[in-house]
Amino acid sequence: MLFPPLPADSVWPVVTRLGEVQILLPATLALCLWLAWRPRARPLVGWWLALLAVATFVTTLSKIAFLGWGIGNATLDFTGVSGHAMFAAAIYPLLLGAVFAQQPVGWQRVAVGIGAALALLVAVSRVKVGAHSVSEVLAGMAVGGLVSAWALSRGHLPRVRVPMLLPLALAAWLAVTPAHAPPSQTHGWVTNLSLSLSGRDRAYTRLDLRRTLQPTQQRTQQRTQRHEVRHALRRVLNLREQAKTDGVLPRFSAHRSRRVVDTLHITPQQSRKTRMNTSRTQSRPIALHRAVAHSGAIEWEELPSLAGSLAERRRAAEHASNSSFDRPEFGAAWSATMPAALAPLREPEPFRETLNGIAMREVHEPEVFRHFFG
Repeated sequence: MLFPPLPADSVWPVVTRLGEVQILLPATLALCLWLAWRPRARPLVGWWLALLAVATFVTTLSKIAFLGWGIGNATLDFTGVSGHAMFAAAIYPLLLGAVFAQQPVGWQRVAVGIGAALALLVAVSRVKVGAHSVSEVLAGMAVGGLVSAWALSRGHLPRVRVPMLLPLALAAWLAVTPAHAPPSQTHGWVTNLSLSLSGRDRAYTRLDLRRTLQPTQQRTQQRTQRHEVRHALRRVLNLREQAKTDGVLPRFSAHRSRRVVDTLHITPQQSRKTRMNTSRTQSRPIALHRAVAHSGAIEWEELPSLAGSLAERRRAAEHASNSSFDRPEFGAAWSATMPAALAPLREPEPFRETLNGIAMREVHEPEVFRHFFG
């Protein structure tokens, strides 16, 4: 079967093969040989092949630098220029433009645009299959697009008659080879060349590059945490100064939260001394108004006043008729932490011993003590 049906998860692996050099390079050389017979197309062919050679050298050099020496960018997740994206962007626009060479200039531009869209599809497939990052395919598209644009600016596509066999052969080649061509060996060749030049036993991987980013991220997080702590402490100090001015000295506790203090405001109220001397006045907490900002910050909240809590307990004990602390007027904030009331002690019961199942002897505690200890 020449064109077997493909499942949905096999589309991107087939599309990504349209950027392999073993598929694009034969089609490019065949087109250049055909154009070289036309004198008006020779400048375009010369510039195209020269720029393509330079782009291939730059792409290979970037891969060797990373595989052999680990030269890359961890922040951008960049390990080298994507060869598939570069070849697709450098070849497909001119390849399709040459097929429409006998058409008007407008149609030639449409063909060049279709070639650029096909190159973009190949670049997306490299990300989908997990072969390259976004930065790497963008670099490949930039290098390949520069080759196509420069070649078209230096030499124009001549309006020549294109035989029908040329577009048919090109379409058949691009339709059959992605599904039936052997796997590409270019990456293995570049890896072996990198190891031979660097003298290493193992090539660098993307995981090695990401390990270098972890200490940088940790230092950044630590700086951010220190900044948040200093910022929160400054706000607490300002809050205490304002509380002293209003005659109230609140107590605070710092803990980790998913919110950060944005604005703090103290509601003015009576001083602690006045609040303790007032027997019937319920103590009100200081109002803290805060806005949610971002996660991972430090939030400051007020703890209940110890003096106020003790005053509530004293008033509750005075009005309570028993030893229970569950009355409604006992509303201290720390009531849940109070120990349970002790049960009253009972008199010890005598020890009863059954004798032969018909009689029972009672032995009280003093008698047991004298029996054992004389």
